[in-house]
Amino acid sequence: LILATGSRVKRVPQLSSELTNVSPLKSVGDVIRIKKFISEAKQKRVCVIGSGYIGLEAAEALNKLGFEVYLIEQEREPFPSTDKEIRQRVKKILDEKRINFLGSAENVKYRFNNSKVVALVIEGRQIEIDFAITCTGFSPNNSLAFQAKLDIGKYGGIKVNNRLQTSQKDIYACGDCIEIKNFVTRIDDYFPLATLAHREGHIAGENAALGNAYLQPAIKNISVKIFDHYFAQVGLSEQELQNKNIPHSTVEETVPNLVKVLKESNLVYGKILFDRSSKKILGASFLGGKEVSGYADIISTYIKNNIPATQLANTEYNYTPPLSPMINLLSVLGRKAAHSFSQGKENNDVTYINNNMDFKL
Repeated sequence: LILATGSRVKRVPQLSSELTNVSPLKSVGDVIRIKKFISEAKQKRVCVIGSGYIGLEAAEALNKLGFEVYLIEQEREPFPSTDKEIRQRVKKILDEKRINFLGSAENVKYRFNNSKVVALVIEGRQIEIDFAITCTGFSPNNSLAFQAKLDIGKYGGIKVNNRLQTSQKDIYACGDCIEIKNFVTRIDDYFPLATLAHREGHIAGENAALGNAYLQPAIKNISVKIFDHYFAQVGLSEQELQNKNIPHSTVEETVPNLVKVLKESNLVYGKILFDRSSKKILGASFLGGKEVSGYADIISTYIKNNIPATQLANTEYNYTPPLSPMINLLSVLGRKAAHSFSQGKENNDVTYINNNMDFKL
């Protein structure tokens, strides 16, 4: 037996599942329901709850359809799973696009009428809305695993070994319903990512058919489009490193993503987090154009192969003016990482910022 029960959306306590104009954004059915909300909207005003990956994409799509969007977040800043530098840049993008960001969501109340949410109440101000979309994350769909009395992990996912066997050896599990080993921390983590689910499905299927395939510890590698910008994150964020008391150093930089003279040239921001003693990369964040996906993949390969951050300066990067820059962002970050050690600063947090090149929107 293979369990591939996926994930389920996290509910917003204040919003009953019986409300007829509230929907999560996960399935095709949800999209069809939201399209109906859009076609029936009279005030062209909508509330998106949650400013993570899906919440930001939903806010952008509705903004482009001409809706006045109120983006609600429990934390003080948008995109709370990212580093502060990214959060600040994302807030600037939202402001530029006139998306109303409302942080510290405990201050937001809701008004209801005839099984619908009809308004937000913020510090005494009432804002009427047509509908609401909840984008508050996912949790493992573990109800069947509980019934089968399988071992469940810290995040609610099914516990599996590296062959994706559960605590009952004849039952395998894969996808968004399981917890797997994080390559950086070497402890179980929850990664509801399509790329990993695809890999796990192959491994679980092979082993259930008497094969002998193994799942290696995984690295989080995820990206999202935010209007004209792209964000990518790989490995751990700085907040995660701090929460786990992992000593680390930091380098960051903003450079052109193409040769400056090209009109298509824009700025791309990058930040590398690495171990103080071994120089091994622990995580990275990028915000810029489509190139950030490739940067994240390179960093993922560096992490998986335990290559130190300093070697980024010694990698041969492709260069042709219409496609890639002569001075690659990763090369700059690698030189800065090497410089931090050559100056004997390996025992301190080291952060380099190009103060002469602000990130422009």
